[in-house]
Amino acid sequence: MTTARIHGVTVLAGVAFVLAWSVPVRASAEAVVVVSRGGDPRIAPAERTRAVDAVVEALRASGADVREVAAAPELARCADPGCVGGVARARSLDFVVSVSLFAAAREAANVESVSVTMTNGRGAQFSGSAQVEGGDVHAAALRAAIDAKARAARGEGPFLIVEGEPAGAIVAVDGTDLGNVPFSVAVSPGTHRVAVRLDGFEPHTSEVIVPEDPGREARVDVRLQRRGIAPPLRHGGTGGVGRGRGAEATGSTDGSLVRELGVSALGVAGVALVTTALVGIAMGVQCDRLGAVTGECTAGSRPAVVPVAIYGVLGIGALVGAFVWLIAGNAEDAERDRASPVRVRADGVSIDASL
Repeated sequence: MTTARIHGVTVLAGVAFVLAWSVPVRASAEAVVVVSRGGDPRIAPAERTRAVDAVVEALRASGADVREVAAAPELARCADPGCVGGVARARSLDFVVSVSLFAAAREAANVESVSVTMTNGRGAQFSGSAQVEGGDVHAAALRAAIDAKARAARGEGPFLIVEGEPAGAIVAVDGTDLGNVPFSVAVSPGTHRVAVRLDGFEPHTSEVIVPEDPGREARVDVRLQRRGIAPPLRHGGTGGVGRGRGAEATGSTDGSLVRELGVSALGVAGVALVTTALVGIAMGVQCDRLGAVTGECTAGSRPAVVPVAIYGVLGIGALVGAFVWLIAGNAEDAERDRASPVRVRADGVSIDASL
């Protein structure tokens, strides 16, 4: 073989190698089976079949390899996610998709909602649901399947989700910038420090406890306030108007000042009145002792009993009033501190923050 021919073969081999690696390899389709499981047993089989067909349609449209239920007959004996996950592993399935239909409490003939749950080989579940509108079970099953598929595409989680305003604010988790509002990321279970910031706005920082269960969410809702602008008035309760943090701080400061002045005034008055009563009692006792010895204690020199008693009662009343006012004020301050704009929800876990 000549040198030119060897060079030609080498070039052709190189070109073939480059072409082989440059052609994208199509990822294998997800293997799934779709079964009707659980739900309301009163619902007619025809409705269940209609819902299963809609889910199969949605999954095939997404590129999934939907296999016949006969490929995994042991699913009929499974009662928990671990068993379903075991079947998925044994049958080399990516997901077992369960379709459940639920009826209204007294109307078994009318399907109220459809739930679709995708269980992977590790037993992790991703659920979606939809209400049936206008009796269209097919459409509700499609929506539930799309919801479940979207959750499965995100992964097992658990997830940390940050939403709110302004959009585009930078989100840092445990000191590392990871994205922008709205933001979602799979994180390890436990406590994470979430910081949200944007130029021109007051930053927000909070600690979030992320649950251990796969698929659960810790949700943080943030409303950053522009620098130099007081928070808006808050509406609360039944027709009342609550205040934002800035206005609440001013109101609480005024209230605390009035309370302190009032408590001080009552306390001083109480001490003065009780002291006067004690002096009167002491003078009366002294007069009695002097009279017993010299006979010089007369009605005119002895303090009157009624005024002394009145001074004593009023003084004790003022001191008790000051004490009660002080305790009530402290309790009010503690309640205000507890009524923080940061609230935790444990559906997942979530924090509402207005700064």
